[in-house]
Amino acid sequence: MNTFRNHELPRDNTHIERNFRLAESVLLLSAAGCEFRPWQKERFQSTSIRRLSFSQPCFYSSHELKNSGEELKKTQYARFIGAVFTEDAGMTVYNTRNSIMKWNGMGEFKAKDAIQKLAALNTQTREIHSAILFGQSMDVAVRTMKSFDRVPHADLRFDAIYRHIHFIPLSTDGVGQLQILLLPDWNERLLDLMFEPAQRSYERGAFEYDAHVDGVYVFAFFDGDLARLIRFHEAVSEFKCRAELICFPFQVSLAKQVLGELVDIKTIDLQPVLEAMGLKGGKAFESKT
Repeated sequence: MNTFRNHELPRDNTHIERNFRLAESVLLLSAAGCEFRPWQKERFQSTSIRRLSFSQPCFYSSHELKNSGEELKKTQYARFIGAVFTEDAGMTVYNTRNSIMKWNGMGEFKAKDAIQKLAALNTQTREIHSAILFGQSMDVAVRTMKSFDRVPHADLRFDAIYRHIHFIPLSTDGVGQLQILLLPDWNERLLDLMFEPAQRSYERGAFEYDAHVDGVYVFAFFDGDLARLIRFHEAVSEFKCRAELICFPFQVSLAKQVLGELVDIKTIDLQPVLEAMGLKGGKAFESKT
């Protein structure tokens, strides 16, 4: 409990908003089975190499990470609120809520690099190539994607810094998505569930798709990966091929706004997928219909 003794939270609007974003994110992560309590986690350090093994996913706030290494303390203007580490991966965490963040490409690049170095010292993870982005609606996701284009340097675009950006709605559906992402080797397990081995692309195609079924290129969007969706959109626009996107029902509006009439969109309910992967689904927010 020494974490909280004699500590007063700043009361200005900026800090109140940031703390709310953090609390909101922790609520979803906790509902998905992620540990966040400081006294239940191993502390990170920056002086020696050690390989922590996580029996369950753990969330480290930006404050905890900055207290673990001097390099992160020097990072300014970065919008991340923390990072999640699982048995085999690490993901930086952001929460845009109902607005569009003013991305500082260099700030996010430096933050990712510093987190990656901490991860290499403390975990089984060598590289951070994914981010979790929380938001209140699919419209926020679309506007966030459009904001990437405003970055003047292509290599500092948010989707260039992170090859995978998983948009997670602040809802019960988002908790289910998180449960999948926090599983070890989740992507292979999910795609094996959806497709026969002979249909799988195994990332060997000319562009990013997940399966080739009856002459149709199929893209799985269950993980809400905005960066990958952008690349898929660019590919099908150029190649003019028969394509299909499969997703959860709550992701349809996002897919339609980005892809328009370029591809067919099909859905699979979230709950049966969770059950097939040995998950029950969590409750954090009431779904709004």
